[in-house]
Amino acid sequence: MIFEEKNKGKAKKELLLLTLAILLLIASSWIAWNYYDISVFLEWVKIAESKNVLRIYSDARKAGYMPLAPIVFVATYIIAKGIFEALVQIATIVGAHYLDFMKLFMRIPLFLTIVATGFLLYRKEGWKVAKWWFFGIPVWIVYLAYQFDPLMVFFMVWGAYLFVEKKYRASGFLWGIGTALKFVPILFVPLAFKVIHDKNMFLKFLISFSIPVMVISLPFLLFNPVFMVKKVLEFHASRCPQMLSIFNVPMLITNHKFVFLDILSWIWIPTFLITYVVILISIKAFEGDKDSLFAAFAIITLAFIIFNKVQNPQYILWSYPFLTYMLNKMGSRRLKYTLLIATFLGSIIFPLLYYV
Repeated sequence: MIFEEKNKGKAKKELLLLTLAILLLIASSWIAWNYYDISVFLEWVKIAESKNVLRIYSDARKAGYMPLAPIVFVATYIIAKGIFEALVQIATIVGAHYLDFMKLFMRIPLFLTIVATGFLLYRKEGWKVAKWWFFGIPVWIVYLAYQFDPLMVFFMVWGAYLFVEKKYRASGFLWGIGTALKFVPILFVPLAFKVIHDKNMFLKFLISFSIPVMVISLPFLLFNPVFMVKKVLEFHASRCPQMLSIFNVPMLITNHKFVFLDILSWIWIPTFLITYVVILISIKAFEGDKDSLFAAFAIITLAFIIFNKVQNPQYILWSYPFLTYMLNKMGSRRLKYTLLIATFLGSIIFPLLYYV
């Protein structure tokens, strides 16, 4: 009886904290807005409205995302604008709050995927893991700044759980949707080849993975293949090392006068690929074993973050669900708070110092 009462009290507390997290997400929608990135995204909207959405890669100054990202932003903006105009017709006073309304409404895809990922973690692992997501620093940074990472991470994490359950076709399909937003889930495909013993099933997994990527990307690719490849791939390949990347250290030491900048801009590719191959060969991941698979997902995404020449604060979100799962399995409070401190320093303190 006492045990049941404790469980009820614990459940109420968790529900209260979960509700608080959701309310804070909604209430904080007006606080911040990454105007530089938003200005880039708004250019996509102008192109889509004045011409058509397929011209984004050819006409936009920047479009370094896979096609589903601009599709989501453009669609959300058009819907939000239509609703706002309808509300103005009903109550003209609403017109004075255009920016606030758009900040709130434009974040709905981020809000829904953040909450959905949190509920997924809560249902699978309980509050001990879900709380690190709902109140996690990387989650809030990405939400307030507005980036597409929460959408990709939702499909990546959902796909990861289905992969553990050996629902490979569904897992591949979800990872394909995630890849149509950002490339990160494609890193799990070689691991899937290693882990799935039945290679016919792996082929079905691969087909399921390819379907959303091709269906979403093919219209843009057929419309203008050169510009799409240039904007999505060449943009990242030609960028200088930035932010917290280890490849940016020589740039900072020399005050951005590093002699071998050209080499520095591409050397990360073979460095990461060698590391990636070593990880794939050496890692012990077993079919249907959540602990070993989640450890593999965490290590692969962390390696990609560490050896990426551009290291933005929100990138830690790619590994974050898998890291929090693994740290909770270890049961060390010291490790958990080490992650919290490291995340705080990497996501907030160092980026601020970078601009001082």
